[in-house]
Amino acid sequence: MIAMLLAGLTLVAQEADAEPLLPDGRYAEDVSEGDACANEDGRFFTLVPADPSDPAEYGSIVADFGGAVIDMPLSMTSMHARDLADGAIQGVGVVQARDASSTRLMMTLLLGADGRYVVGQVLVTPQGGEMQHVVRMVDDPLPHGIASDGSVLEPFRYCGPQ
Repeated sequence: MIAMLLAGLTLVAQEADAEPLLPDGRYAEDVSEGDACANEDGRFFTLVPADPSDPAEYGSIVADFGGAVIDMPLSMTSMHARDLADGAIQGVGVVQARDASSTRLMMTLLLGADGRYVVGQVLVTPQGGEMQHVVRMVDDPLPHGIASDGSVLEPFRYCGPQ
């Protein structure tokens, strides 16, 4: 019985030490030309870590998907391992943010088997206003995002902490 308890605690400790599936830092659209992380003019999103001295802060998201730059305090980030589409998708995630005027952001992400992140959908909803599709999701055959200018978003590569 004690051996089973210790084995369970070891498993919990290993999971706690595992690399997060959606770490803080910069993510850049991985276009075919050049190094995505070196492209300062490309589409990106950055998950800015929280101030460790402020337990009420969750960090922020700064993003540019080809329109206006988004800069909002985070409410939540979540990425869960999921094996979908015959292994082509390894994780499903959500990013939520809300600013001082109660404008809300909701972003859905998919983690591909190649380690790149597909931005599937980004919705921004002003308080009392209409939901705006910054990035809309389409399936053909796997889900991916279409920017507001009609261009297809390529998967995003994690570039590391800021």
